[in-house]
Order: sequence, then structure tokens, then C-alpha cells
Amino acid sequence: MEPLSLPATNGPSGAAPRFWGRERTFGQLFGAAFGMFNAHTRWLVPLVVTAAVPGITWSLIAMNFFGMGDPNRMVQRMLRSSHPGSMLGMFMIHLLISMVIMVAAQSFTHAAIFGTLTAAGRGEPLSLGLAFDRGLRGFWTYLGASLWLGLRLLPWMLLFLVPGIIKAYAWIFALPARMAGDAPDAEAAIAMSAEATNGRKAYLFGFNILMALIIGGATLLLSGISAGLTYVAGRFGAQGMLIVTTMFASLAGVIVQLGIWLCYADAVAGWNPQSAAAAYALGVTGRPFPIPTWRRV
Repeated sequence: MEPLSLPATNGPSGAAPRFWGRERTFGQLFGAAFGMFNAHTRWLVPLVVTAAVPGITWSLIAMNFFGMGDPNRMVQRMLRSSHPGSMLGMFMIHLLISMVIMVAAQSFTHAAIFGTLTAAGRGEPLSLGLAFDRGLRGFWTYLGASLWLGLRLLPWMLLFLVPGIIKAYAWIFALPARMAGDAPDAEAAIAMSAEATNGRKAYLFGFNILMALIIGGATLLLSGISAGLTYVAGRFGAQGMLIVTTMFASLAGVIVQLGIWLCYADAVAGWNPQSAAAAYALGVTGRPFPIPTWRRV
């Protein structure tokens, strides 16, 4: 993905870049994120379902053949086993494989989402094929940028939790900026994000916290249903709810990423209106939700 040529300023020579033209209210942001998901379900849902299949498959294998899906069952097996250390080793291997699958699925999905929206902002027609193409082509770019971002955040999180959270929100636009081609590398994307989120961290934090509460509450409800089905239908009920819960969490996570993309669009449009993300900014489209057509200011 070729980086765009960015203007140095948005004002007089030597002036600082001006981010955030017209900012959405919380109501507009939530409506835009959900509306955008609804407008793009034809390619978003198959994309997310496909990306979730490997993780669900591995979880079902671990649950049926190794007893890893049910913590109580696993503890009972460890207590009965003459080699509890080997059981613990198997559990750690299970966690490692699950983490690798999760990171790979997330990298593919987010690269596909940001890459497809970027392509649409440049005038390409939306399609599921385009989403898979952008997911595969942008996989290593997204993975590398996210790993670098994680390494940069790690010292802050280990030493100072609260400053680490602040840093995480300061750099929240790094991945959208990188995937939109607005930054040539991960470090430049981090620097750009730090400037773009200046004075807006509480706004971004509020959106993510509210979404986390909504998703968390729904997940708890599904967990309660899962417990009931497990009691009534046994293992098959638990497996069915595992699939439902995983799919729900994956789709809900997409809405969060769409909200972040829209915030990034609002932030970058005033500074670099030629960015593909600027096509989704509220001030550019003049609507409370984005439309998949290219608009220039």
C-alpha cells in the first residue's frame, strides 16, 4: 500500500496541522457506527464469520478431545491425573494456539475492514472479494504495525497502568492511519495519532467504554443462557452457545473498529482532505453516517 503525500500544514506556513474539523456528538457517533455496520453487512458479516471459523474450530476440538473448553472439567482431570504437569502443559499449549489464531484473525479482519474502507474512499466499488483481497494484502502490514504498537505500549502498561491507558488512547489512530496510507510506517502513524488525539482522549475513551459495557453486558447474558443450555442440553448446548457468543463478540468488535475509523476520519479530514478516510468524515459528507462514495472538499 503506497503512502499518500501529506500536506505539512493546514494553515499559514509553519502553522501546526489542524486536526478535527467537525466532531460528532456521542449520539451521532454511535448512530454512525451502527448505521455503517448495517449498510455494509453484505461483506462485513461473511468476512467476520470466515475469520472466526478457525478459532471456533480449534475451541471445539480442544473442548471435545482435550477437555480444555470447560475449566471445571479440566481441573477435575488434572486432579485425577497421575501427571498433572503434563495436563498443565497441554493447557498452556492450548492457550498459545488460541492466542495465535486470535491475533491472526484480528489482523486479517481489521486489515480487510480498514483496507476496504480506504479503497471505497478512493472510489473502488465495495464487494466481499475486495474485502478478502485487502485483508490478505494488508495482513502483514497490520500485524507488524500492531506488534510495534504493542511493544511501544508494553513499558507504559507494566510500569504505570493509568499512563499506559492514556498512551493507548493517544495512539488509537495509529492502525487506521497506517492502513489508510496516511503514514509511511508504524512509528510515523504513532506520532500522527498522538497529535490527532490531543484533547480528544476522553471522547475516544468514553466511546470505547460505553461499547465495552454494551458488549460486556450482552456477553454476560449469553453466558447465562449458555449455562442454562449446558445444564439442559449438556455439551452440545455449550458448544452451540460457544459459536453464538464468539460470533457476537466478533461482530460487535467490528462496530467498535468502525467507530474508531469514523473518529479518525473526522480528525484527519481538516488536515488532509485528500486522505481516503476523509470521505467518511461528518464535515465532508454532511451526514451523521458515512456513504460509500468519494467526496472531496
